Amino acid sequence: MDMLFHDGDSESYTESSDSEDLECIGSSFSGRAQSILLNLGQSIEKIDELLQFEREFAHGDIVCSISDPSGQMGRVVDVDMNTDLETSYGDIINEVNTKNLLRIRTFVSGDYVVLGQWLGKIDKVVDVVTVVFDDGEKCEMTTDKCDVIPISSNFVDDREWSYYPGQRVQVKGLNIFKPTKWFCGTWNVSRGEGTICRVKVGSVHVNWIASVIPVSQTRLFVPPTLQDPKCLTLLSCFPHANWQIGDSCMLPNDYFLNHQIMKFPFDVSSQFLEEERISKSGPYVIEKMKTKVDVLWQDGSYSKGLDPRTLIPVNSIGDHDFFPDQFVLQTLSDDPHVLIRQCCGVVENVDAQERTVKVKWGTHESNSMVDSSGGQTEIVSAYELIEHPQYSYCIGEVVFRLNVSWQDHKGEISPITKMEFNSVPPLEMDLHKEKHLNEDHFGSSIGNVIGFKDGCIVVRWANGLISEVGPHEISGT
Repeated sequence: MDMLFHDGDSESYTESSDSEDLECIGSSFSGRAQSILLNLGQSIEKIDELLQFEREFAHGDIVCSISDPSGQMGRVVDVDMNTDLETSYGDIINEVNTKNLLRIRTFVSGDYVVLGQWLGKIDKVVDVVTVVFDDGEKCEMTTDKCDVIPISSNFVDDREWSYYPGQRVQVKGLNIFKPTKWFCGTWNVSRGEGTICRVKVGSVHVNWIASVIPVSQTRLFVPPTLQDPKCLTLLSCFPHANWQIGDSCMLPNDYFLNHQIMKFPFDVSSQFLEEERISKSGPYVIEKMKTKVDVLWQDGSYSKGLDPRTLIPVNSIGDHDFFPDQFVLQTLSDDPHVLIRQCCGVVENVDAQERTVKVKWGTHESNSMVDSSGGQTEIVSAYELIEHPQYSYCIGEVVFRLNVSWQDHKGEISPITKMEFNSVPPLEMDLHKEKHLNEDHFGSSIGNVIGFKDGCIVVRWANGLISEVGPHEISGT
């Protein structure tokens, strides 16, 4: 009996000790499980944030509200973008507006450029890089004269350009007879790897598209395809809105100085600010982007700072869908191509549900000019209107100023040049014309449409000036 009693006591003791051990083990594992679940939850949040879909919209895009897709439409008239930048050391610089970003190269393939009276598009860019070799020697070379091969790194290699400051490269096939500039030292066969400290555009290949002045008027030849970038003017409409995640960029030299002064209003040493700047030196990669857009709706209302996720793009627009500031004609015939004595006007607003349009009519006929300042306002059916076929300009479109001739720009030439024109023989006149036409006397004759206002078109010209012009004063390319 004693033995049985002791066995039962032993069994009860074993069960109780096992349960205590399980509780102890469960307690220790529950702490780990909670930690794992917590980290997993944080990871899922980061993944959700990374995969969060944000639509990209550009100036001039037609959109509608995601909450009312069958309602009125609107046109994107402004885009504001803030980015998070990653340095080559993995540090993150938060909330940098894209208006502060600089391109690593002044020109890239696909850019539109202006040279005198000519508009062109860059087909190829040849870089000039300055390389500091591992032994301290420094050399400037053209990338098409030798093999400058990037050495793979963890810092985003897939970029629209091949070279950037801070990049590790290997130099092969350097020909001492090719134009190469050594700042210190000379070429050595054993010297192969180095770091790029500067990148600039050496030359560009340009496909010339059109001329402001017809070639027949000036008897000038098309400019050479190979061009010095110093002679070209970049024609860029909204450069701050063209950035994408993964793009490389730079920041102005005084960016951190200005922001540190705002961050530390009290006196700080210049050495401290310089150390801060060096620790965050470029180039940078856009890691994250937050976009807000402004929309002008059909009814004339204006929405500022909208989240793109609340909008959806409209890919198909009907012939009788109109928007504020759009130029229209009233149809007086069943044939939409008949333009004789049709009245021209500017849309003020649209009732998308009733399909009616409030139009301010011009005082001139459609084949002349639009002057809506003294015109009458009328509400008409959208089906009685068509878009003006000659004045259908889009935001971002490249335009030429009409009726530009060499004589129009002759007055812009200096007095000494005028005397030069009057003193040269007629046979040599063309050479002098060609010389001065290649100068920047046509900076206000080629530009981009950036908006519409009161029956006029707002254009930013190649020289940076902005002006309002009538639709009859310009022509699309």
